[in-house]
Amino acid sequence: MKLEQEINATFAEAREEIEAAMESVGTTYFNDDAEIAKELTRDCVAKYEELLTKCEGDAGRKEKIRRSMGLKIEQLKAECNLIDTAHDD
Repeated sequence: MKLEQEINATFAEAREEIEAAMESVGTTYFNDDAEIAKELTRDCVAKYEELLTKCEGDAGRKEKIRRSMGLKIEQLKAECNLIDTAHDD
């Protein structure tokens, strides 16, 4: 349960930092904002994968976690990828 709370907190923080990075495109702050957002995204994904690993013996719980968190984790990764696209423009 604690790990799920950590994932949710890290997810929210990563989304905020992605937004900050997108707002700072073209400024001197962009590289730092982008790196923080990417680091938090990697941390969130790692915690999610750790949680799934801890549920290896409980297929029902693992599936429940995938249904409740999987889509938002994929969304987070896609949003983080937008940082590189925005920088390239």
